[in-house]
Amino acid sequence: MKSQQALLEQQANDHKLAELIIGRSVAIHEIRRMVLQVARYPSTTVLLQGESGTGKDVVAHAIHELSSRSAYNFVAINCAALPDTLLETELFGVEAGAFTDAKVSREGYLSRADGGTLFLDEIGTMPRVLQAKLLRFLETRNFRRVGSTKELHVDLRIISATNTDLQAAVAQGLFRDDLYYRLKVITITLPPLRERLEDLEPLMPVADALRRGDWKKAGSILISVMRKNPKTLTALHSLLTRSGIRIPKDLLNTKIGLGLGSVSAVITAIGAMKAPQKEEVIISAQ
Repeated sequence: MKSQQALLEQQANDHKLAELIIGRSVAIHEIRRMVLQVARYPSTTVLLQGESGTGKDVVAHAIHELSSRSAYNFVAINCAALPDTLLETELFGVEAGAFTDAKVSREGYLSRADGGTLFLDEIGTMPRVLQAKLLRFLETRNFRRVGSTKELHVDLRIISATNTDLQAAVAQGLFRDDLYYRLKVITITLPPLRERLEDLEPLMPVADALRRGDWKKAGSILISVMRKNPKTLTALHSLLTRSGIRIPKDLLNTKIGLGLGSVSAVITAIGAMKAPQKEEVIISAQ
C-alpha cells in the first residue's frame, strides 16, 4: 500500500514537472531528474548556472513547487537590479530609525521567505561586503535587520542563479570562495536553447504563421502553449540578442491581442530562427 502511494506521488510529480519544464531534449530530461532529486532535500542550497534566458527562474520555481516548502512563499530578488545599500535593506529588512528615511521597521526578503524559498538571481553581482553577511546567514540561519542588534531566525532554502563564471570571479577576488562553496552544494547547469533546438518544436508553427502574416494563427498557437505552461516562453529570451527580426510590442498587442512582454520576446526569437543571419528584418503593420 505504501509503495503504491509512493508510486502515485512519483507519477504526480513527474506530470507536474513536465508541465513546469517543457522540452524533450536529453539536457531537459537531465535537468528534470536533478530537480526531482533536489526537491526531496528542502534545506539544500542550489546554484543555477546558465546564460540569460535559459530559464533559471523556471527551474527555481520547479524546485520550490515540488518540495515540502511549496505551501510557503517563493521570494525572488534580482541582485543586479538594486543599488548596494538598497539590496541590503531589501534582503535583511530595516529597523525604524536606522537612517533618515526609515520611519518604521520593515521586514526583508529573508523574513518573507521564511518556511519557503529565497531565490537570489544574478548572485555574482552582489558586493563583497554583503557577501560576508549572506555567508554568516548561511552558516547560522540567523540575521539582523539593518540598524538592529536583535537576532532573527528563519528556516528556508536558498537558490541562487548566475549567468557569469563564479569560479573565475573567485579567482579574480570579486566573489568570496567560502560563499561560493556554500552556494554550490548542488549545481545545475542550464544549456542555451541553441544547444537544444528540439525543444523549440512546439513553437515552430508560430514562425510559420508569422512568415505568412497570419497574426491570428500565431496568437492562437501562443495562447495554447501558454495555457499549458505560462513560463515556457522565458527560455527563448536568450535568442533575442541574436535575432534578425524585430516586431514592435505595440504591434503585437494590436495584431495578436496579447499584452505579455514575454510573448513579444518569443515571437521575435522564433521569427529569428528563419530570418537571414546578416541582415535585419523588421515586421511592420503593413
